[in-house]
Amino acid sequence: MKILLDTNIFLWMYLKHERYESRLDKIFKEADEVYYSVVSIWEIAIKRSGKGFQDLEIPNNWYDSLINQAEVSEIKCLDIKLEPCQRIETLPLHHRDPFDRMIIAQAMENNLAVMTSDKMFSEYDVQVVS
Repeated sequence: MKILLDTNIFLWMYLKHERYESRLDKIFKEADEVYYSVVSIWEIAIKRSGKGFQDLEIPNNWYDSLINQAEVSEIKCLDIKLEPCQRIETLPLHHRDPFDRMIIAQAMENNLAVMTSDKMFSEYDVQVVS
């Protein structure tokens, strides 16, 4: 299975947060390939400059250390391409968060399962691992 990490899972892994459970770690280790989206980096940067993440303290050096940890863990970066941007226009509005909608569209376009704790993802035609 090929997996795309939602931003929350990506951050929980990076921060070794209590919400990142051993069963998620098992799924992660059994995956054929694991990706994070550049959308997650964008989301983290925007939220750190504004309202932030309610329950997470993200260190000031988050960018370099997160990217380095991803590389060490062999998590690949999924860039934004035109096709997922086009797909967003036809996605039902079950989820209104633009970052999550792009991650859903990327997963659909690239035949990836999404690892997330967000229950709204299951409203879409995408495989969800939670």
